[in-house]
Amino acid sequence: MDMEITLSDEKNLIAASLIQEYFVTWNENPVLIAVGDFIERGIKLPDISLVLIRLKGIGVVQKFSVCWLTRTDKKGDGSWVYEITSESEPIWADDPSMSNFEQQGYKITIDPQKLSEQLKSNTIRPTYRVKSKSQVIKLYLNKDGDLYRDDKKKFCYPIVAGSNRFKIVRYLAQNPGFQKTSDISAELEGKNEQSIRTEIRKIRENIKEFLKIDGKEVISAGRKGSGYSLSPNCKIFLIGF
Repeated sequence: MDMEITLSDEKNLIAASLIQEYFVTWNENPVLIAVGDFIERGIKLPDISLVLIRLKGIGVVQKFSVCWLTRTDKKGDGSWVYEITSESEPIWADDPSMSNFEQQGYKITIDPQKLSEQLKSNTIRPTYRVKSKSQVIKLYLNKDGDLYRDDKKKFCYPIVAGSNRFKIVRYLAQNPGFQKTSDISAELEGKNEQSIRTEIRKIRENIKEFLKIDGKEVISAGRKGSGYSLSPNCKIFLIGF
């Protein structure tokens, strides 16, 4: 029987994972996140503030406020970041030329240690229960390299034990939340980051082929391959390690 999750559980976890992804990528606190980024992850506009209030209640978020953002390439290398243009009214209200560049977002001050602890212990809890149509994807990885789901005979992806793909899946299973590509590379003894991205693309393709699950529903990617995590609705149980 599939594990039931709640709508608020799911939204809390998605938001916490998104916040961690941006914090780890840019190493800035407060974290700046556009409304559109929350919406892309399935959190509707009216729910964003409610989710942040819940995260504040458990100490992950210390404070947050609405602001207006624009994207900028600080380093000149194509790795854009958000910058605040206004913390009150949008600039484009007075300067129409800004209307295509400015977007509403949130300035979120976090407790990084608390955020990491909550994601690792999976103790983010709802304040009310609403059934969700989503279901937790439960997968299993054994020491022989088999990644499988219920009815193993029909749904099993045989990964070579000790291979880079095996190490990537095991690493993501052992380390909840967003993991920088550079950290995954270090786990694989310095394998270059483009190779990591290629390996994860192949893992996703094989998950779809062997497990009949969209690989993106198992492994989520950050912006421009900056890092990866297990999707909020996926749990991989390690067997025999």
